[in-house]
Amino acid sequence: MAGILAWFWNERFWLPHNVTWADLKNTDEATFPQAEDLYLALPLAFCIFMIRLVFERFIARPCALGLKIQANGPQKAQPNAILEKVFTAITKHPDEKRLEGLSKQLDWDVRTIQRWFRQRRNQEKPSTLTRFCESMWRFTFYLYIFTYGVRFLKKTTLILNTRECWYNYPYQPLTVDLHYYYIVELSFYLSLLFSQFTDIRRKDFLVMVIHHLATISLITFSYVNNMARVGVLVMCLHDAADILLEAAKMANYAKCQRLCNFIFVMFSLVFISSRLGVYPVWILNTTLFESWEIVGPYPSWWVFNFLLLLLQALHSFWSYLIVKIACRAISKGKSGKWNPLHVSKDDRSDIESSSDEEEVPSPALKLHSSSTNGTNGTNGAELEISYAKGLQKLAGKLIKTSRGMASNSTYNAWSHVSDEMYSVADIHRTLGNALQQEAILEIRQILDEHTKRKRPLDSAVEKTGKLVITNWNEQLKIKKKLIGFTREHEALFSFVDNNKQICTEKEKQKMLNRLTKSAEAQAKTDEEYFNINMAGHHFRLKWETTVKNCYQIIQELEKQRIELLSNILNKYSLHMSSFGQTLIHCQKQIGQAIQKVDVEKDIQILVEETSVSAEDNKAEFLLADYFEEDSKTVMGKERRKEAMKSKLQRLQDNITKTKKDHDGLERLVITYTENPSFSNKKNLEETEQLLDETTLKLDLLEATHCKLSATMAELEGKPKSSHRFSDSITKWKDKDYEHSIVQLARPVKMKKTPFRSRQSLMTTISDTAPTQSVIPQPPETGPAAAEDNEMQCDDGLNGHFFEFDDKDEKDAELPCIGKCKALYDFSSDRDDELKIREGDLLDIFQKDDSGWWFGTLNGLKGHFPSTYVEELPTFNINMSSDV
Repeated sequence: MAGILAWFWNERFWLPHNVTWADLKNTDEATFPQAEDLYLALPLAFCIFMIRLVFERFIARPCALGLKIQANGPQKAQPNAILEKVFTAITKHPDEKRLEGLSKQLDWDVRTIQRWFRQRRNQEKPSTLTRFCESMWRFTFYLYIFTYGVRFLKKTTLILNTRECWYNYPYQPLTVDLHYYYIVELSFYLSLLFSQFTDIRRKDFLVMVIHHLATISLITFSYVNNMARVGVLVMCLHDAADILLEAAKMANYAKCQRLCNFIFVMFSLVFISSRLGVYPVWILNTTLFESWEIVGPYPSWWVFNFLLLLLQALHSFWSYLIVKIACRAISKGKSGKWNPLHVSKDDRSDIESSSDEEEVPSPALKLHSSSTNGTNGTNGAELEISYAKGLQKLAGKLIKTSRGMASNSTYNAWSHVSDEMYSVADIHRTLGNALQQEAILEIRQILDEHTKRKRPLDSAVEKTGKLVITNWNEQLKIKKKLIGFTREHEALFSFVDNNKQICTEKEKQKMLNRLTKSAEAQAKTDEEYFNINMAGHHFRLKWETTVKNCYQIIQELEKQRIELLSNILNKYSLHMSSFGQTLIHCQKQIGQAIQKVDVEKDIQILVEETSVSAEDNKAEFLLADYFEEDSKTVMGKERRKEAMKSKLQRLQDNITKTKKDHDGLERLVITYTENPSFSNKKNLEETEQLLDETTLKLDLLEATHCKLSATMAELEGKPKSSHRFSDSITKWKDKDYEHSIVQLARPVKMKKTPFRSRQSLMTTISDTAPTQSVIPQPPETGPAAAEDNEMQCDDGLNGHFFEFDDKDEKDAELPCIGKCKALYDFSSDRDDELKIREGDLLDIFQKDDSGWWFGTLNGLKGHFPSTYVEELPTFNINMSSDV
């Protein structure tokens, strides 16, 4: 081990020439960087990590909540043991084959399983609140350490004269401020490295670990090698841009988009100018050239400069990414809102962490949705099967609901409806399976076969086509070359022919040699051009033959596909015909069940089952209990008497007043009953209800008076007087107080509703159906109409027959129940309908639910539409009660 350490701390590597580690030992006069000093960064890193937790909990989190940043994370996936096992043990991104297997195993569709895996992946991503707290912590630290570094540099002249970094190197003493700056920076990056393993693991985990390790190595290397002065310049320069980056992230998380965009622009300018301008001109210049001039190179000097150059390469790459993002954002901003800072969304955290992650269909789904010639039938088959499952579930719910209801013809008909739904579900399931087996599989098989057969044909056509194009281009080139040689040969021939009289024999021989060579080159090129041209004809014929053969084969394939599609259509037609027959059969069964429905009988059964005939129903009421009634209180006897007397007097006054109201309401009810023309049925019901409420109020007041009178008699020492409620009052005591309850006879009064016949129900239903005319038809009167009504009832009620006596209705004296004013003109050719004009005042005798009223105008009686009039307010006698 000692040998390894000695080899590692070799002075020839770490220090300049003629310098040893003994020269850099601490003395009373000077202190130098020691490797042992870096051990202090480990506990300090733990302290910084704890400070970060406290800061995020008590400072950053309240700030985030104040900015209305959501504290909730992404939507959680529903628990599922099978999918959880696949997610944790096998894969977080299942392929198409595994998705189909899980779909069959869980009876889920593929899209639902994809959504489950996406939500489960999002659960491992930090929320926006967590990312804001982290960015705020880093922003705070970078701002503090940058401010400290600037203050330290202001005390020195390193900014103005970087050559001072190397004067007297390596015998440069270590100041306290420099030591503190280095240790804090190293501790911070150690805490970041540690937090990578404690925080939620992100997709850039490995990248950030390497980044932190490189930073820690560079800081450690420069400290041990006593290059701390240059290290301060490098760290301070980097912290300046990091402040703006974290601020941009915070603004983005807080959804302050304009502020985020502005800070990002500032960050881009500072980053590019500092990393591509200041860093190479200021830092690299002094580490490469000034140090070479003053100190000279040595092994660790080469390593240190190599690391700085590598850092400069990373700066260039990151600057390229920033410029690319900015250009993309600007181009998007031309067509919409400028939003450049997808980078400030903390790209390393999770762009896909939001619950709104875009759902990307699998290749299988793309195949099903985008293929041609029948593959869309896959969706059709799945829809049929899915519809069958949903319809079956609905039928099951309908059966469960019908089981808890009384047995009557209406509910029996609904049971037939549920059976019909089950049958239809079976039909759809059968149709879906048939489409899947007989259509989809065959189409897929033939498509796969055609694809396999088309692939070599396409390759052959493409290959021969490339030969034709290549030959074409070669012909053009050699043609250009031949024309050039021919032009040169002819020019040379003309020159020789024109100058042979004045040239010497030697010159003539040279010209003839040149002419011979030119002729040979021309002949060679001409032969080459001829051969290439003939080869082009051959390639063209070969390409045409290949295309013809491929066309015939593809034509046969298309014929085969058309025949297959025709067969599938025939099968589909057979399935649809059986589908229709089954539906018709089910419809006939439902129609027969509906014909057996007897609404009047069902309603009569319902009335008998739900009727209440109790005339002596006992109800309990809580009476008012007072403090003075308790004999064990600290209240004096005389004061109790006075208080009791005042309460009794108040009760007596209320009893007297309520009795008067009760007597008046009784007389009013008698008057209404004996004289029906004096008021309508509604006023009578309201008066009876007020009378019942007044009776109950009177009973409760008398019961309370009875209870207080008994207590007063006991207080005065007198015998208790008997009362009709004396035996009905009971007392009970809970933990603190005593309570009194009185039992009163409360007869249950059922409100009698008019009996509605089957015809009135059918009339109401027919009124809700769409009609050809806006004006509803009035109910017919007269003997002919009565006969029609009788026939209609006889047909609709399965043999039940009702007679209508129209003569009695006409002769009956109908009371006037209100007045109305005509809003529009109305005319009719029927004798039993009134002709009204806008502004006419009519008396209303009868209101019908069908939309027609019966009344009189100028002594003429008849029907008129209720939508053409406005009912005028009438003043009725309304009785009030204190209850």
